[in-house]
Amino acid sequence: MIVYHFTLIIEGQADLDESQEFATDDAIMGQCPDCTLFRSGGSLHLMFDREAASLEKALASAVRDVADAGGFQISRVVLDGNPEAWCHVS
Repeated sequence: MIVYHFTLIIEGQADLDESQEFATDDAIMGQCPDCTLFRSGGSLHLMFDREAASLEKALASAVRDVADAGGFQISRVVLDGNPEAWCHVS
């Protein structure tokens, strides 16, 4: 298995108050212990180090885990910390 490094971005987080931010963070961290969270410009960034047989499986499982944490919708994926290598998720 290979460890894949990527960031999932959830937009629309600017209007959350502090208690909502904590609840969101706790829900995601409970479901995704292999990610680190940070907030920037109203977006929540989930930096993953996900072990999987392929990049496709790593991304699919991470997106599924984030959705299971509370129905959060991923807006973008950044690969290997390179903002030039990203895609929209629809």
